[in-house]
Amino acid sequence: MALCAGLFITQTSLFAQFTVQHQSPTALVRGEMNTLEFIVPSVNQNDVQEAILFFNYDEGIGFQQQEVIFENGVFTANLEIDNPTASSVEYYFQLNLTSGSQVFYPDNSPSENPVRVDIVSGRSDGAGNSIKRNENIEFNILSPVAGNALAPNDVVIAIALYYDINDLDPGEFKLFIDNRDVTELADTSDYFISYVPKNLKNGRHKIKLEYHTETDIFLITSWNFDVVDPSRARPTGFDGNNRNRPIGRIELGARSQDIAGSTNDAYTARSNLSGSFGLFRYSLNGFFTSQESDRLQPQNRYGADLQLGKWLRFNAGHVYPNISRFTISGRRIYGINTQANLFKDYFNVQFVYGEVNRKISNLYSGVERAEVTDGNGAVVDTTYTLQYENLGKGTFTRKITAARVALGNERHFQIGVHAMKVEDDTTSLFNIRNFNTLLEAPASLYSNLNQGDFQKLEDNPELLQIQNGSVRPQGNFIAGTTLKMGLAKNRIRLESETVASALNNDIYGGSLTVQGADDLGFDITQDDADLLASLSQLIIINENMNILPI
Repeated sequence: MALCAGLFITQTSLFAQFTVQHQSPTALVRGEMNTLEFIVPSVNQNDVQEAILFFNYDEGIGFQQQEVIFENGVFTANLEIDNPTASSVEYYFQLNLTSGSQVFYPDNSPSENPVRVDIVSGRSDGAGNSIKRNENIEFNILSPVAGNALAPNDVVIAIALYYDINDLDPGEFKLFIDNRDVTELADTSDYFISYVPKNLKNGRHKIKLEYHTETDIFLITSWNFDVVDPSRARPTGFDGNNRNRPIGRIELGARSQDIAGSTNDAYTARSNLSGSFGLFRYSLNGFFTSQESDRLQPQNRYGADLQLGKWLRFNAGHVYPNISRFTISGRRIYGINTQANLFKDYFNVQFVYGEVNRKISNLYSGVERAEVTDGNGAVVDTTYTLQYENLGKGTFTRKITAARVALGNERHFQIGVHAMKVEDDTTSLFNIRNFNTLLEAPASLYSNLNQGDFQKLEDNPELLQIQNGSVRPQGNFIAGTTLKMGLAKNRIRLESETVASALNNDIYGGSLTVQGADDLGFDITQDDADLLASLSQLIIINENMNILPI
């Protein structure tokens, strides 16, 4: 991507000794990989725990997340603008340090005052003319690989094209080297273009392929390669040995801290492997740290991203799905995210399944028995409180299932429906709620209770208090519709989303029954109870419900 001129700003974090330097571009290009760089002087790999880019489109609600790579002293985020209709991006940078501090850019309320950059759909051709993109044309660069250094006699330009001729206005493909039209010298057909240039000088050269109609110029692709002395060449052949070769990276880190006699060592490993074969692209990534702990949500992260053109995409592992603004948008989960955009994007379907949170076990220290006395020292009551160990309160495994179906191309007119179910797995965690469930725990937790205490608690199980309350499993079901419309060649955008949410703050006990309703003071029929039991596949309905229109 061509770098856009921008204002160079340095901001100082109030919460750490580091400053963040970043040159924000004046525009980002849709459909391309845009590189954002953040420089934090004096920081090294041992200082870095995690770096994240938060971004959204058109001032949306909530931010999506993307990991930022630290390499050679620079934090680099490759942001691909895959939203076909957005007009702007907002983003901010967050650096988590091993010391526990955080550094932001911008540093003043970054989530409320992010950097805002416009999105453009094309580039300038150098003469001030607007060059557009044609999304109906797919391509595969066979040779030379971008960035390769070749001997003059080894240069072979070859590009394969994929398109439906009925989707294109009449026109012709044009091939340029260093802005010189070489189309007449090239071997061209409807779906394949090749050219062997002669007498190229040493240095960097630019290849550009365009599609020209009577009224428009569409940029298909452009890339650079170098011509060098044969002794310095990194050859690439048209036989496919290099064009399908994967690119990998492994990064190892270690740090050791000793603060007031307390040692804190950490070791990290980061890896990435990516490549392509025709229209198929793949990427595998992993991050592993010695600070992984079963008392925390996952610190290790790994995943796979598989794509077939612009039609199919499959993510597995730690993924960041985006269904809609009011459901899930950029939140990390452990699971799968699949998307299909078929029939020229007129049929779109997405499915998400996985875990939002993993189980963290409760750590109990035991029942604390305390006697309550009056002014004369006589015992008038006894309290029983189950205590947690330090940071011993756990969490349930929280599962998510979400789906979206949309008909129509959102650049013109699209209507969609989506739904999401999020529910804690009550079987994933041993959770003491009263004296009856305490008896299922190891006897060491209540070994200080006498027979009288047992009798009292058996008669009134709720007398057992839980420090700060026990963990309560929740459930939530959200359903909604979206409407997107583009007018005046997409210069005017109309978007609407309507959502209803049913939230249950405590799903223990399941759905409401006839007896349960009677205990609460109202009546329901058995048919009503059966209906609630059927709906429990989506949301458990009982006395702890909140219904929220959004």
